[in-house]
Amino acid sequence: MKKKVLLLLPILLLMTGCDVNYELTIDETGFLEDTIIATDETENEQYNGSRLSDFLLSFSQSYIPSYFNPENYDSLQGGYQVGVEFYDIKEYLYNNDTGIEATYNFNSYDLHRSRAIKECFSEITIQKNEDIYRINTSRGCNAFKNYSLLENLTVRIKTDYNVIYHNADEVEDNEYIWYINKDNYQSTEINFTFNTVNQDLSDFNADNIPLDVRFEDVSAFAEQHPIIVIGIGFLLFIIILVILLRIGKRKKKN
Repeated sequence: MKKKVLLLLPILLLMTGCDVNYELTIDETGFLEDTIIATDETENEQYNGSRLSDFLLSFSQSYIPSYFNPENYDSLQGGYQVGVEFYDIKEYLYNNDTGIEATYNFNSYDLHRSRAIKECFSEITIQKNEDIYRINTSRGCNAFKNYSLLENLTVRIKTDYNVIYHNADEVEDNEYIWYINKDNYQSTEINFTFNTVNQDLSDFNADNIPLDVRFEDVSAFAEQHPIIVIGIGFLLFIIILVILLRIGKRKKKN
């Protein structure tokens, strides 16, 4: 049986070999995560002495933080807490599938804090230059290290925007798909660049675009442009040295 399992509930990964389906829809409203956790009721699968479908439905009243390790969240207390962002969780009933659906709409400035993404990839950077956005993750999916019974992870990014670069394994209309498993998880990374305005970018080179560097991208920028970083550091050193020399001369005159 194939289940769509949310990484936010590691306990589900302990039941049996699991497949995970993560979907991210990008449009003018933001970056919408929508994940369904469901089981086929006709199979009457059991978990901890009760029906698995009932166990899943019990999470419809849960509060799961949408940010990874939020500073103001008390994990021991649990439940709803003021000042914490949570996934919107509701019951999911479709044909024979029963479970829950969890959603949250991020923006370009907080997507890197997504709990679902950070459960998988150590780092994610979102860079922007005018109307062009670039999403990159670190290499290697940690979920396969943390959850030994995880078998397959499918990442889907959906958008009507003009995609000008990607490294997806498959494309279906406006859907870009990565298939991650135990054989390739160590070498897998997500690279996705899109433009929110229709332009002729047939000659676009994703490696050469002068994207703005945000605070979470500093380390990556240093790795990609070591000469620039060294030059800036040397320039700052000279400026500080000149200032100190001038201060020293003034003290001697006095």
